[in-house]
Amino acid sequence: MKKNLNIIAIALVLLAGSLMSCQEDYYFDGGLSEGKLNVTTYDFLVEKQRYFDTLLWVIDENNLKDLVNAENSTFFAPQNGAFKLFIDKLELDPVPKSLDELPASVKDTLGLLLKKYMISEEVMRADIPEKGKIETTNANGEIVSVFFATSPRGGIPGFGPSSVVYSAPVLIPNINTGVPEEQERFSIMSTTDLESTNGVVHVVSVSYTFGF
Repeated sequence: MKKNLNIIAIALVLLAGSLMSCQEDYYFDGGLSEGKLNVTTYDFLVEKQRYFDTLLWVIDENNLKDLVNAENSTFFAPQNGAFKLFIDKLELDPVPKSLDELPASVKDTLGLLLKKYMISEEVMRADIPEKGKIETTNANGEIVSVFFATSPRGGIPGFGPSSVVYSAPVLIPNINTGVPEEQERFSIMSTTDLESTNGVVHVVSVSYTFGF
């Protein structure tokens, strides 16, 4: 039953994403983009600061540039809106007026969570099986997976476009006991197969909260 609910949840998010209007930037049009960037992963983020300036701040504050630029790596890049959703959920008091005003503990947490989005092998869309998934480990040593999910079309499940999904384990407090329990959470990509000079970049849909 839980597995079915997860599949339904993914399908609903995919459907919602298909109804969103396309953004003007080439790399964030909601589709796949098979293109060579001719720059490192980090420099690509710098070129697209309109979408990634918060991500760059987290990378710099936690000294993660070398990890982002690791050879033959894959980075699932969260956009600015994902970080805002995460920070808003913290309900910090006083409310920080800038990223530099975030408590040190929050900065450390952001860095630890960001490592969930990094894996030490290149995974392109073509590498993912039509059925099943690729299992590997992220920069935190956690087992993660990459697979396809297909949105419904015309009310028929499985006949819409396929999107790349990345899932990782997250500690979530039990609603009854409050004790943290490990659950698998997922993010869907809005753009895939961007080839940097050191690896691969997939862009996470802006509708997802950072940290899954």
